[in-house]
Amino acid sequence: MPKEIAEFYQTHNFISAFSTPLERNALFKMPAGATLSSRLEKVKTAAEQIARQRLQSGSRNRTDKIVFSGTGTGVFFRIETFNRSDDNGIARVDAFSISHGTNLALIALYEKQPGMSETDFESQCLDLVQKEKTQKEIHFWFNIDNRWLIHRSRIGQME
Repeated sequence: MPKEIAEFYQTHNFISAFSTPLERNALFKMPAGATLSSRLEKVKTAAEQIARQRLQSGSRNRTDKIVFSGTGTGVFFRIETFNRSDDNGIARVDAFSISHGTNLALIALYEKQPGMSETDFESQCLDLVQKEKTQKEIHFWFNIDNRWLIHRSRIGQME
């Protein structure tokens, strides 16, 4: 799997795990230069980063729209497989819905251990979210101008 794609999922999981839906909604409506906590500043920066890896629906043009706004639950992805054919890729992932209680536990974990490595965070987060409702999803990736971009549409099926 290309490093850029693995980093996308790691960044997505960071945002979903360490901010609540209401925080994300408020965060992206704040004026530029607003004072944020260290955690929320990292969340905003991460969301801006992965927004550049999303394709507009129905086209092969990227979008800079930040897709984490709204009050829906966060989703934590675990990659099952990634298949690549030239400039296309298909990721099969487990998508865990993060409940409000689990979300708060994840944020508390982050606040207690801010120096923890991303690998350790990923492992501890997975321990917590594996108890949540999950579905299988298929994500479509395209290499355009030497950048891997994920298509906004996903195919999911509940288990």
